[in-house]
Amino acid sequence: MSVSLCMIVKNEEENLVRCLDSIEGLVGEIILVDTGSTDRTVPIARHYGAKVFRRPWSGSFSEARNFALSKATGTWILIMDADDELEPGDRGALLELVRDPDGASEVYCGRTLSYSGDRADCSNILVTMTVRLIRNGRGYFYRGRVHEQLTGAGGPPGMTATEIRFYHYGYLSSEIEKKEKHRRNIELIRRELEDDPENGFMQFNLGNEYLTVGKAEEAMDCYRDSYRTLEPSLGYGSMLLTRMILCCEQLGRTGEQCRYIQEGLALYPELPDFEYLRASMFQRHGKLLKAIRSYRKCVRMGPPPPDGNSVLGVSTFKPHDRLAALYERLGERKLALRHCREAIRCNPNDREAFSRMINLLQEEGCGPDRLESRLLRMAEKDVCPMLILSDLFYDRRMFRQAMQFSIRAKRLAPECPAACYGEGICRFFLGQYRRAFRCLEAAPCRRTSGAAFFRQLCVLLGPAELRRNTGKFGPELERPDCLVAAAFRPLLKGEPCAPLPAGEEVSQEYLDSLFGLLEILLRAGLLNEFLKALELLKPIRGDGILLRLGKLYCKYGYAKLASHELERAICAGDQVDAEGFSILSRIRAAEAGQGRGRSGAATRD
Repeated sequence: MSVSLCMIVKNEEENLVRCLDSIEGLVGEIILVDTGSTDRTVPIARHYGAKVFRRPWSGSFSEARNFALSKATGTWILIMDADDELEPGDRGALLELVRDPDGASEVYCGRTLSYSGDRADCSNILVTMTVRLIRNGRGYFYRGRVHEQLTGAGGPPGMTATEIRFYHYGYLSSEIEKKEKHRRNIELIRRELEDDPENGFMQFNLGNEYLTVGKAEEAMDCYRDSYRTLEPSLGYGSMLLTRMILCCEQLGRTGEQCRYIQEGLALYPELPDFEYLRASMFQRHGKLLKAIRSYRKCVRMGPPPPDGNSVLGVSTFKPHDRLAALYERLGERKLALRHCREAIRCNPNDREAFSRMINLLQEEGCGPDRLESRLLRMAEKDVCPMLILSDLFYDRRMFRQAMQFSIRAKRLAPECPAACYGEGICRFFLGQYRRAFRCLEAAPCRRTSGAAFFRQLCVLLGPAELRRNTGKFGPELERPDCLVAAAFRPLLKGEPCAPLPAGEEVSQEYLDSLFGLLEILLRAGLLNEFLKALELLKPIRGDGILLRLGKLYCKYGYAKLASHELERAICAGDQVDAEGFSILSRIRAAEAGQGRGRSGAATRD
């Protein structure tokens, strides 16, 4: 049985390699319809042997999708987007499905795990069922300009749900902003609703777009229109109620929120999502015991049905995370630790549980080495937990322990760039500049963002023998952070500051890199070098520099310096934000408290 991968793309050079790598060896042909790429998407696709068809964008995803289907010659058609990735562990299940001559269905759905927010991690994943495999030549086609749906001559086909997983990166904040998805989708959905004003599915999708851009009132109006025609058996029904509950929360409509939660519990009793939403509502309103009972019920409910649309972890690690937070708040540290361990058992990549566990153990007096040994038992000799723990120890400036976790991750996955980079950065902060340079020069992490910058700092701060490596940077030296390092070099020698790359008005990227250098030097405890680097700020004009410097001092415990810079910012007429005023208020309150303490001590004497 042959498989044709069909996809439509535009400017997907950053995603396409990950997608095509995930299905390499599984498909006999790749049909790629390009709707106007101006980047390296097409050359990348051809490198993988794709048949590329250039087709102008017509304003309809269905039209492009159907054109791709028409070019497929395989027995089965695999549907993916460039920002999808097949779970490596499910490759065998996919092959088994297409090789079965007595397959139960002509259309199979897979579990799509959509990341949202700022980064791709397990804390914010929505799991939905999406059409992935279609038997070719049976007359199936897509309908709808956007959020297209598969149909056939006799209407929507019967579909079989599978446990095959696909990760979707298209709802990450960076992807949405880059592609201006909301503006495009709203326009296409409105055109669909002009043709079919009672289309509840499109009203639901329009509400989703408004909710994501912060227009909760407009979103709620769309959701209500969709809700009036809702058939609970429709695939998006539970998600509609979930979004209505989230809208009510944002709009402060508690009574309406309770009603929709009860509706969800009644219509979808097997989905733990609505019990989780009820528990969250109890927690927000300070009803902690009710929240605890409700989160425990989520755990007892177990996983959602295979064909259900659900948020990942609402019956496993997420309620355990919340229970840990509640018990910590109630002063029940042992129970909090127990639920941290349960959350990690359910999800070994649970960053929140690891972080809370470290904090709880530190409060009990657990030192860095003891912390390392206790957390190591829970990492299950897996790369991702090791990297998470390396990050968490690094954030707490326990560089030696962070380095050990990166080294363990590198042993498990020698070609992992993050593990190699983590070891190099930790060695830098430990003052091991030679070994740090070698790690950051190694092939797996040479292209990692920031590696060139830290290599330059190793050369600047390390022994003379590293100076001969200055010629190894090449075009990397044009990056803003490397330009900052180059400007810093003469200051270390006691020479005048090098001219800025663009006069007094520097780019935001350059300024961010400069403050990045200052923070690195403070974090490393290199105070003499930090004072020299401050000279780089003097020629720069612009609002917010004093405020930013004050916040940096506060972050690393230099309260008097923070207060001084924030007061200078106010006197200079800079726009001091709420955080800056809050920092200044805390510092002054602490100083006043110390003054009262000294006065009281003198009186008692």
